[in-house]
Amino acid sequence: MNKYGNEIGFHNTILTAKIAEQLKERLPEVEFLDSSWHNDLVDSLAIEKLDIMIYLPNNEEIQDEDEEMWKTYNINGLSDCWDESKELQNIEQVVEFIKKKLK
Repeated sequence: MNKYGNEIGFHNTILTAKIAEQLKERLPEVEFLDSSWHNDLVDSLAIEKLDIMIYLPNNEEIQDEDEEMWKTYNINGLSDCWDESKELQNIEQVVEFIKKKLK
């Protein structure tokens, strides 16, 4: 349970749990930490070992920044030393990105 009383996530707990489960199934060797924060617009997962923060979609159909709805994944660094930012379209791209970072 996280600091908000949810098993995982804050904004869209059902979708966040679904995505987290898919990532854990495909990457069992990776420790994903719930890094969701109430003042972010979407939930997130962190991989401290790789210095990665994955911002998750908050819906599966609509991409509308004005309405604060995202169906894409955004990957940033946990630290200020990370200058790479990626917008990925689906979970398969996220898995491939993480696999490359693990090598």
